[in-house]
Amino acid sequence: MTLGNFEKLRSVIRFNDNINYKPRGEPGHNRLFRIRPLLETLRKKCQAVPKRETLSVDEQMCATKACKFLRQYLPNKPHKWGYNLLVLCDDKGFAYDFEIYSGAENDPELRLPHECDLGASSNIVVRLCRSVPRNQNYKIFFR
Repeated sequence: MTLGNFEKLRSVIRFNDNINYKPRGEPGHNRLFRIRPLLETLRKKCQAVPKRETLSVDEQMCATKACKFLRQYLPNKPHKWGYNLLVLCDDKGFAYDFEIYSGAENDPELRLPHECDLGASSNIVVRLCRSVPRNQNYKIFFR
């Protein structure tokens, strides 16, 4: 594909209806609104795979040079600038669930009633561990 064709495709491709977009500051605002349907489809496919016994929640960096609001700087990573993902994966590296870190915004709608507010990153870890079946022999490691 030529660069010109790619740029044309990029300018018209849409994954969500902009009519439903809520501006920043309104209830229900989502920083990932434009790609949310694509992310949810990918997450459902990953969650459908049977899980192995040993799991880990880890931070991954998707390197980018784009100047977008989601870009994070982590000095201890090989790729210092990029999108920060928290991933539930097994000991072989297969991802069963993931969430893109979109800032320190803690959305109370994403927490269950019995869950307390632990901070943005910790809340994401708790949400990722929800998909692990309870009362079975799973081992979850954190770094």
